[in-house]
Amino acid sequence: MVHGELVIAGLLVAVAGLSALARYLSVPYPIVLVVGGALLGFVPGLPSAHLDPEVVLVVFLPPLLYRASMYANFNDFEPTSARSRSARWGWCW
Repeated sequence: MVHGELVIAGLLVAVAGLSALARYLSVPYPIVLVVGGALLGFVPGLPSAHLDPEVVLVVFLPPLLYRASMYANFNDFEPTSARSRSARWGWCW
């Protein structure tokens, strides 16, 4: 394996392990992933992973936004939309 592929495979194994740990501890998995990523960042000798910002915008952001839109409660937007409309009119006029 090439060095970059080895890093990606290691990160995938770490994510799978941390997700299993989150399920075992009954903790939301994003919290465990953030804490695990912070701890992995302090391990000496690990190679640094650099991502191009365009790759993040094209590859990672759309699935996150899609999942968030599937579980969003759009009824919560109705009361705030009336307030925001009045606030916008107040700022504009």
